[in-house]
Amino acid sequence: MAGSILPHSFFILTLVGLWRPLEWRGWKFLLYNSYSCFVVLTNFAFTLTEFLDLVLVSSTVNEFTSNLSMMLAMVAACGKIVGVLCNRRQIIRALENLQKNPFKPRDQKEEMILQKFADTSSFITRCYWIFLTVGVTGISLTGIMEAKLPDVLPYRGWLPFNYSQPSVYLMTASQQMVTFFIGCYVDVGFDTLFPGMMLYVSAQISILEYRFKNAVKILHELEINNSGSNLIKNSEKILIGDWVECHNSVLSFSDYIYGIFATPVFIQYCLSSVILCATVYSLSTIPAFTFEFISCIVYIITTVLQIFLVCMSAHQVTLQFADLNDAIYNTDWFKLSNSAQKSIIVVALKTFRPVIFMSGGIITLSLESFKSVIKLSYSIYNVLQQS
Repeated sequence: MAGSILPHSFFILTLVGLWRPLEWRGWKFLLYNSYSCFVVLTNFAFTLTEFLDLVLVSSTVNEFTSNLSMMLAMVAACGKIVGVLCNRRQIIRALENLQKNPFKPRDQKEEMILQKFADTSSFITRCYWIFLTVGVTGISLTGIMEAKLPDVLPYRGWLPFNYSQPSVYLMTASQQMVTFFIGCYVDVGFDTLFPGMMLYVSAQISILEYRFKNAVKILHELEINNSGSNLIKNSEKILIGDWVECHNSVLSFSDYIYGIFATPVFIQYCLSSVILCATVYSLSTIPAFTFEFISCIVYIITTVLQIFLVCMSAHQVTLQFADLNDAIYNTDWFKLSNSAQKSIIVVALKTFRPVIFMSGGIITLSLESFKSVIKLSYSIYNVLQQS
């Protein structure tokens, strides 16, 4: 099921222990669940050590902002881990629904529409995966170069034990590196899963447009061929009724999908502005064109991409629902019978209701919101510069 829908995203989530394949049973089931527990514990532990270091150790503004951006990124990753694990059944249900009517393609044209959006999702996932891998590698190499036995680890963190012994130091440093990579690939999996699901909603809206045009075309042909009035009325009832049912199903499905990811998306949106301003402030203190400087720029771009993908995908669905009314109006509906025209007017009026996705009940996910979070980040950065 997940193999045919968003295969790259689910493959990444499987690698990082968040998506056990449905067919796994017995020892595979137990082994993978143990791996999932390890991922959860190590990410939360790493986040806790960074928080304690931020509170107990950081003494300068540079140290505070550097630690803050890393800690908040891991907090966001932990939120995504919980979001995927706790909503596994809901995600599976959504995937199952996409395999059934009215979402299942009914002809070759609909399959082509669905494949177009699936290819777009795969392209976004691959590009994001590659870019983030380059960025994570650069940041990790920077941490490795700055690490120094016995007391400087690749990443800052307050630990309740002495890690000055070489063996303990290597184990601790390795745990930090593994956890950092897992956290970053959790971001890749989630940050492409939500936009991917929203792209499937966009595909269903495009299919709705196609089905409406096809229904109008069939009814118009019946009018031209002077088919019996009973046949025309029955056809109108069946075709228009089926379209209304499909429209209601797509509306419900879009709300259901957003409901699954609402909390992690809200956490990501709120934390992104702080992460951006803290990272930009840290960037202003790093010598230009050094390896650390380039890694920091890549990290900033990655953070911007995270919030952009969320806002862009939700905004795309909002726009397509808004365009659905125009698509209905641009058909030859006025050539149909009076009863069909009245039904279509009722349908068109229903599509006037805007479909908007609210983050935390206060923020509308759109490109305007994306611009707002960038402006807010810049404002906070200016405050830090003046302090």
